[in-house]
Amino acid sequence: MAVLVGTAIAAPTLDVPKTGRIGDPLTIRASGGLTPGLFYRATFTESAKDRRPGRQCARNIDRPYRTGTSKTRVYVFRGRIPRTLACTQGRRHFTIDVRPRRYVIAVGHKTGKASWDPNAITLRRGILITR
Repeated sequence: MAVLVGTAIAAPTLDVPKTGRIGDPLTIRASGGLTPGLFYRATFTESAKDRRPGRQCARNIDRPYRTGTSKTRVYVFRGRIPRTLACTQGRRHFTIDVRPRRYVIAVGHKTGKASWDPNAITLRRGILITR
């Protein structure tokens, strides 16, 4: 009896610094098992425990570039830890300052300004902002 084994797909990983300060350079790497053919974005956002009901605050991190020739796709995002986050609450648009506390980096396929594709892989990691 013969057993056919396909190529293994690597588990998705997200490499984000554990800590940083406002304005520090920020490099994010997402790889392994990402949905082929989709354009991924990285977003710096409030953590769930700090989020106010009905309000969404985030800042996109620069457009990614792919590295290597691997089918697993490695996306690299480069930017800086933002000073402010753009917020929407109902029809209001405003900004809030980034303060020392925990935030979340999310990498996924966006279907709108504040919505992620539920059929694509979305990765999240926390980052602690210090003084």
